[in-house]
Amino acid sequence: KLTALEYELLICLAKRQLQIVSREQLITLVWQGATDITDRTVDTHLANLRKKLADSKKSPIFIATHYGQGYQFIASKTA
Repeated sequence: KLTALEYELLICLAKRQLQIVSREQLITLVWQGATDITDRTVDTHLANLRKKLADSKKSPIFIATHYGQGYQFIASKTA
């Protein structure tokens, strides 16, 4: 069961699956640009989402991390 924020993160990434989405873009899109949200907040919510999806940061099935750039939804590559 996903929280509302986890669901929004998943949908945001899935809609942009051919793109790498930066933390700043996620803050703008998911948190509507709230100024009190940090990069670490984004990372924490994504870690929780990965855990619930049984996804691994090292061998991702759903969400890939592009270090220094952002995140990318990749599930369609394995389907």
